[in-house]
Amino acid sequence: MGRKEVTYISALLSGAFVFTFTIASNLWLSVLLVSIACLFSGIRSTSHVSLVIEQVPEFRSTTISLSTAFINLGTALGLALAGLAILWYGYIATAPSIGLFG
Repeated sequence: MGRKEVTYISALLSGAFVFTFTIASNLWLSVLLVSIACLFSGIRSTSHVSLVIEQVPEFRSTTISLSTAFINLGTALGLALAGLAILWYGYIATAPSIGLFG
Protein backbone atom coordinates (compact mmCIF):
# COMPACT_ATOMS: atom_id res chain seq x y z
CA MET A 1 0.00 0.00 0.00
CA GLY A 2 1.39 3.40 -0.98
CA ARG A 3 1.51 6.62 0.99
CA LYS A 4 -1.43 8.12 -0.88
CA GLU A 5 -3.65 5.17 0.05
CA VAL A 6 -2.40 5.30 3.64
CA THR A 7 -3.29 9.00 3.75
CA TYR A 8 -6.82 8.42 2.44
CA ILE A 9 -7.56 5.36 4.56
CA SER A 10 -6.20 6.83 7.78
CA ALA A 11 -8.20 10.05 7.22
CA LEU A 12 -11.38 8.02 6.72
CA LEU A 13 -10.71 5.86 9.77
CA SER A 14 -9.89 8.88 11.91
CA GLY A 15 -13.14 10.53 10.88
CA ALA A 16 -15.11 7.35 11.56
CA PHE A 17 -13.64 6.97 15.05
CA VAL A 18 -14.24 10.65 15.86
CA PHE A 19 -17.87 10.27 14.78
CA THR A 20 -18.37 7.15 16.91
CA PHE A 21 -16.64 8.90 19.82
CA THR A 22 -19.24 11.65 19.75
CA ILE A 23 -22.15 9.22 20.02
CA ALA A 24 -20.61 6.79 22.53
CA SER A 25 -22.53 6.55 25.80
CA ASN A 26 -19.69 5.27 27.99
CA LEU A 27 -16.84 7.54 29.14
CA TRP A 28 -14.11 4.90 28.78
CA LEU A 29 -15.37 3.86 25.38
CA SER A 30 -15.22 7.53 24.35
CA VAL A 31 -11.63 7.79 25.60
CA LEU A 32 -10.68 4.65 23.66
CA LEU A 33 -12.37 5.82 20.46
CA VAL A 34 -10.84 9.30 20.52
CA SER A 35 -7.42 7.76 21.22
CA ILE A 36 -7.76 5.52 18.17
CA ALA A 37 -8.92 8.52 16.12
CA CYS A 38 -5.82 10.44 17.21
CA LEU A 39 -3.61 7.50 16.24
CA PHE A 40 -5.04 7.45 12.71
CA SER A 41 -4.84 11.24 12.54
CA GLY A 42 -1.13 11.04 13.33
CA ILE A 43 -0.63 8.41 10.64
CA ARG A 44 -2.48 10.63 8.16
CA SER A 45 -0.41 13.66 9.07
CA THR A 46 2.87 11.79 8.69
CA SER A 47 1.97 10.26 5.33
CA HIS A 48 0.64 13.62 4.08
CA VAL A 49 3.89 15.40 4.93
CA SER A 50 5.81 12.55 3.30
CA LEU A 51 3.85 13.07 0.09
CA VAL A 52 4.38 16.83 0.18
CA ILE A 53 8.16 16.63 0.55
CA GLU A 54 8.38 14.19 -2.34
CA GLN A 55 7.62 16.99 -4.82
CA VAL A 56 10.03 18.19 -7.49
CA PRO A 57 12.79 20.20 -5.74
CA GLU A 58 12.06 23.50 -7.50
CA PHE A 59 8.38 23.36 -6.45
CA ARG A 60 8.91 21.87 -3.00
CA SER A 61 9.00 25.14 -1.05
CA THR A 62 5.87 26.43 -2.80
CA THR A 63 4.09 23.13 -2.20
CA ILE A 64 4.98 23.10 1.50
CA SER A 65 3.93 26.74 1.91
CA LEU A 66 0.59 26.23 0.17
CA SER A 67 -0.04 23.00 2.06
CA THR A 68 0.57 24.72 5.40
CA ALA A 69 -1.57 27.71 4.44
CA PHE A 70 -4.52 25.58 3.37
CA ILE A 71 -4.29 23.32 6.42
CA ASN A 72 -4.49 26.41 8.64
CA LEU A 73 -7.30 27.89 6.54
CA GLY A 74 -9.22 24.62 6.80
CA THR A 75 -8.74 24.57 10.57
CA ALA A 76 -10.02 28.14 10.90
CA LEU A 77 -13.05 27.50 8.69
CA GLY A 78 -13.79 24.26 10.51
CA LEU A 79 -13.77 26.00 13.87
CA ALA A 80 -16.02 28.75 12.55
CA LEU A 81 -18.51 26.26 11.10
CA ALA A 82 -18.48 24.21 14.30
CA GLY A 83 -19.18 27.36 16.30
CA LEU A 84 -22.14 28.21 14.06
CA ALA A 85 -23.46 24.65 14.28
CA ILE A 86 -23.26 24.78 18.08
CA LEU A 87 -25.05 28.13 18.17
CA TRP A 88 -27.82 27.04 15.81
CA TYR A 89 -28.33 23.36 16.65
CA GLY A 90 -26.47 22.55 19.89
CA TYR A 91 -23.45 20.37 20.56
CA ILE A 92 -24.90 17.16 19.11
CA ALA A 93 -24.99 18.80 15.65
CA THR A 94 -21.21 18.98 15.53
CA ALA A 95 -20.80 15.19 15.62
CA PRO A 96 -21.55 14.53 11.93
CA SER A 97 -19.36 17.39 10.78
CA ILE A 98 -16.44 16.32 12.96
CA GLY A 99 -16.72 12.74 11.75
CA LEU A 100 -17.17 13.74 8.13
CA PHE A 101 -14.27 16.16 7.93
CA GLY A 102 -11.98 14.54 10.51
